[in-house]
Amino acid sequence: MNEEKTILVTGGSGYIGSVTCKLLVDSGYNVINIDKQKRELEGVSQYPFDIDNHQLKGVIQLTKPDAIIHLAADHSVPKSISAPDSTYFNNVANSISLMKCAVEAGVKHFVFSSTSSVYGITDGTPSAETDPTAPLTPYGKSKHMVENILEDFSKAFDSISYQLLWS
Repeated sequence: MNEEKTILVTGGSGYIGSVTCKLLVDSGYNVINIDKQKRELEGVSQYPFDIDNHQLKGVIQLTKPDAIIHLAADHSVPKSISAPDSTYFNNVANSISLMKCAVEAGVKHFVFSSTSSVYGITDGTPSAETDPTAPLTPYGKSKHMVENILEDFSKAFDSISYQLLWS
């Protein structure tokens, strides 16, 4: 018997998140969306709250996802410059909380949506993962911090692996 895999998506109500959720459902996965904005998505279980909600740990413990795809973030570069405190809290502190819940629940795989902004000013050609990073804004810096934190989590906790995606 082939057991259905569960994927938890944060930020699944946004454009990229909703497309990701649909593709996962169409591929036979049990999909859970955690997003402060509720969006009706056929076949997707909805938990309409932000990831800083105290219920996050319970949802992850209850649903035991095989993987988490973390798309939720403050994406506005101008807002990150005018309100860096909010950007760092939402993008870094909330990501740490999510990672901690994932480790405690035994989640094996963690996919993080990063950004090409971690590379700073480039010559316009696509950046490689091995290129030097030099983020210029709090948004880019917050995403770079989470990349480093994920690397540290995967070294400290053998139970979890991660993959980075760039937008």
